[in-house]
Amino acid sequence: VIDKLQNEIENSYWFNQYGNPLVCEAYEEIGREMINDLKDFEYVFVAVSSAGTIVGISRALKRVNKNIKVIAVDVLGSKVFDLNTTKKRYLSGIGSSIQSKNLKNAMIDDIILIDEKDGVKGCHELLQKHLIFAGGSSGCVYAAINQYVKKQNTQTAKIIGLLHDRGDRSCKTVY
Repeated sequence: VIDKLQNEIENSYWFNQYGNPLVCEAYEEIGREMINDLKDFEYVFVAVSSAGTIVGISRALKRVNKNIKVIAVDVLGSKVFDLNTTKKRYLSGIGSSIQSKNLKNAMIDDIILIDEKDGVKGCHELLQKHLIFAGGSSGCVYAAINQYVKKQNTQTAKIIGLLHDRGDRSCKTVY
């Protein structure tokens, strides 16, 4: 349909967040800001959907420090890392029904798949304990950090969790 519309509509452009390398380049700036402003962190957790964010951030971070661990966070039911899943997903801002062409350029050290219920619990905990009104993907990132820290025994590690979305867009679902 997109190809058809582009042929029919003069001067049309498809941004294509799943395959456009410019999306990834734009997110490299956030990686550079992390390095410049936060300096000595060991891990960064990033929710995955179209993959532009994790590709850009991971490339920028690894260029400066290959020891920083980039952890991809996704939800069960997403096809980003499991093309054969048949589970339905409900949260927006995380996961995808396709695998992004950009994903092959990500420099990921580990992947954590979160049950959406844990992501919702993460949102509520962010709000109750930290006064952060976050959306579903942010709750999943928070849940992933907590799971990873317990599993890997990295309680003293310096961790960045990128909280992608705000809670007002999740009032009717998460909250």
